[in-house]
Amino acid sequence: MGKMILNGKEYAGSGSEWHEYSTDEKVVGKWIDGKPIYEKTINISNPSTGENTYTHGISNFDKLIGYKGNAYRSNGDMFNVPSPHPQIEWLISYFDFNSTSYKQYIGSNFINTYAITEINLILRYTKTTD
Repeated sequence: MGKMILNGKEYAGSGSEWHEYSTDEKVVGKWIDGKPIYEKTINISNPSTGENTYTHGISNFDKLIGYKGNAYRSNGDMFNVPSPHPQIEWLISYFDFNSTSYKQYIGSNFINTYAITEINLILRYTKTTD
């Protein structure tokens, strides 16, 4: 059975538990070195095009394990992020994750068509304290 999302919770079926997305940090697994994997959702409203730096608010950030998310446009369209594209004007990317912040790049064509109104970015990471 595939995964489904209902009211912000992910259900994998076959007796699995719901996965609840939250802006609060929580442990969701174990990394290959035995450290706990933490997850946190970051919501960005009305992001600007170009390169922007955001603080992630994670104390003792160690290693980024992965990230995924969704972007919403003013016309109601939704698409996955990061959103690679051969033309930089249509690119959405994330980079330079460090102990306090990360950078986001949004190409200029997102303002020329339907602006991005919201991005939800789900981060998975380890901490230096574990």
